[in-house]
Amino acid sequence: MRLVLICFAVLVVAAAAADPALELRGRIEPPLRAAVALYGSTHPFQKHVLSNAKGRFRFKNLSAGTYTVSIFHPRRGEFRRTVEVTPSFAGRNRRVEITIPFAPSRESLNGRSLAPTPLAPAC
Repeated sequence: MRLVLICFAVLVVAAAAADPALELRGRIEPPLRAAVALYGSTHPFQKHVLSNAKGRFRFKNLSAGTYTVSIFHPRRGEFRRTVEVTPSFAGRNRRVEITIPFAPSRESLNGRSLAPTPLAPAC
């Protein structure tokens, strides 16, 4: 009986010490629908979502760590930002909230295609 109580106590302490999952919620300014990808910077991780019409997106069940958020819009280009998702940046609800300003790329402002330009022949 004593061994069972000790094992139970160890399991309770281990469960309390385990890092519960965090959530990353973001908002794109100005609001737009875009493909949003999240990549682990310090560990292998990759997830993709689409933002809604208000530019909001979220990623659930994240481990604490450093991540790269990539936002891609076919006509406006791509924007990347590194974020820290840790309990110290999260609120009581285990949620980290970010706002990402997304300005049009220079190519889209000039009316050029976002396709890569052909390379010059080697001499």
